[in-house]
Amino acid sequence: MVQIRPPNFAEVIQVARKFTVFSALISACFLFVILGCSKNAATASNFEDGLDHYFQANPECTDFVRFPRTLSYEDPQLDSLVGLGLVTKTIGPPEAWGEKPFIYDLTAAGHAAASSKKPTALCYGTKRVERIVNFTEPGEGGSGGTKESSVTYIWRLTNIPAWAQSLATNKHWSNTDVGAELRSDTPPDKRKGEALMVLTHLGWRVAALDGQLVDDDGQ
Repeated sequence: MVQIRPPNFAEVIQVARKFTVFSALISACFLFVILGCSKNAATASNFEDGLDHYFQANPECTDFVRFPRTLSYEDPQLDSLVGLGLVTKTIGPPEAWGEKPFIYDLTAAGHAAASSKKPTALCYGTKRVERIVNFTEPGEGGSGGTKESSVTYIWRLTNIPAWAQSLATNKHWSNTDVGAELRSDTPPDKRKGEALMVLTHLGWRVAALDGQLVDDDGQ
C-alpha cells in the first residue's frame, strides 16, 4: 500500500515564497522592457514629450531685441518696455555726428525676465505642444544611422508673465511675431511648427525646428 505523506506546510510556504519572488522578478523585468521600449516608440505622446522637453529649456525670447541697445532715435517698442519697468533709457554722450544717442538697457526686473541662455533678451513665455498633427515613419538618418522622424505639431504659449500679457494689445507690439505668439486668438494654422526628432538613449529629442538646427543637450 502506498503511504501518502502529509504535506509539510513549512515546505509549502517556502515553495510559495520562492514562486512569489520569481513571479515578481519576471514582472519587474517585463515592466522594465516595456518601459524601455515605450519611450523609444514612434508615438505622438513620445514626440510631444521630446518637444516639451526642448521648449521647457528654451523659452520664447525677443531675439530681435537685445540689450544694451544704442540708437540715434527713440524706439516706441523699447519705450513700451521702459513703461513696464523692464528697460531703462538714458542719453549718451554726443556721437561723431554730434547727436546724442539713446541707450536702452535692462533693469533688475528685466534681467530677471531673461533666461540664462539668452541673458540679454526678454523671455515672455514657454511653448507647449497642443497636439501632434502627424509624423513620418522613423528612418535612418546621418552617418551614425540614428533614427529620425519629421513631426508636425500645434503649439500654445504658457507661463506668460504679467508684463508680457499687455504686449498682445500694445499697438507697437501687436503686429510683431511676439504679439502674434502672445495673442490668445491666434489660429492653429499660425501656431504650427515642424521638428526633426532623433532617437536617443533618453527617448526622442529635438534636432531641428522649422529647418533650423537647435542646441538640445539631450538631458
